[in-house]
Amino acid sequence: MLLFSAHQIYTKHFTGDIMSDINRKHGKRKFLFVKILILIVLVLAIACGCAYYYLNSELNKINRNVSIEDSEYDITEVLNYFGTDDKYGITETDDVELLNDSHVKNILLIGQDRRTGDKKYQRSDVIMIYSINTKTDEISLVSIMRDLYVPIYVSEDEIMYGPINYSLLRGGPTCLCKTIESDFGITLDGYMLVDFYQFVDALNELEDGTLDIELTQEEADYLNTHNSWESQAGATNIDWTLHEGTNTMSSEQVLSYCRLRYIDNDFHRVERQQATINAIYNKLSKEDIKEILQYINDVLPHMYTDLTNKEIIKYAYTMYKSGMKIKNTYRLPIDDSYTQEIVNDENYANGSDLHLIIPDMDKNVEAIQKYLYDYD
Repeated sequence: MLLFSAHQIYTKHFTGDIMSDINRKHGKRKFLFVKILILIVLVLAIACGCAYYYLNSELNKINRNVSIEDSEYDITEVLNYFGTDDKYGITETDDVELLNDSHVKNILLIGQDRRTGDKKYQRSDVIMIYSINTKTDEISLVSIMRDLYVPIYVSEDEIMYGPINYSLLRGGPTCLCKTIESDFGITLDGYMLVDFYQFVDALNELEDGTLDIELTQEEADYLNTHNSWESQAGATNIDWTLHEGTNTMSSEQVLSYCRLRYIDNDFHRVERQQATINAIYNKLSKEDIKEILQYINDVLPHMYTDLTNKEIIKYAYTMYKSGMKIKNTYRLPIDDSYTQEIVNDENYANGSDLHLIIPDMDKNVEAIQKYLYDYD
């Protein structure tokens, strides 16, 4: 028979009570920790949900779903000269493969020549692909010359031939996007469209409404002495003192710079347009995410797009998180792949000269697909 002393029994009983109390307290603390953790998760979820709801509601300010019927476009002038006849032997590109890559997202930036009193869609002065590559963490800008003579895909059953900038006038952004995809085999994931006034308004939403742009002396002299768009908008260049080198330029000055071609040609103009987009991106990339989102909120009402709220948030976050930079610029047509024609016809713009760029489609399709999708 085993005998236990009173001391042993007391010690065992007391120790057991202590351990039981410790376990109960530990359990309570553990339960309290779990409750706090759940509360933190709920607070974060609510905060994220509220932030997403707010951002989503702000993105709803953007202009969407503008139908071509709203444009009331007038293409009589176009059809009098152009039409369904291929005047320069451009081969239809029905057999071009439409490339797509989950790592490459192409957004078409469109700047149209629309002024006070003009109808919804006019010819596009700027046709630029803003290409985001998440594999290389790089952004590329690809400009398409506005006078590029191509098949214009009006619908599944209608093809006309003419300068690519007439696609917007003929059938709105949908027609322009379809034409680029069909002619060059590039998947476009959306578009953003502005006119002169919307471009100026968007630039004014930047911090202090200015951009730093590098000018040559010839560019500065011309901008200081020639009124063009700004005179139509009620602005003036009387007090402009632009100079060679870096200039902090107002929104009206930047627009005039983007449209400048009379000292050289359209090829140099697309370089100026690319320099402007680069300057905007560089200025925004120096801001924190709060300021970037505020700018997006402020600028959205000044443009049209078919991008969804989710896509806009995703692309903005991807570029910000990766610290992407605009590394490359490109142009269609590529060098040594085109000829130029000057047409003077009374059926076109009262007999004014029409400049056309006649591309070698095979060379340009191969070049742009290789450039954007990086295939061998």
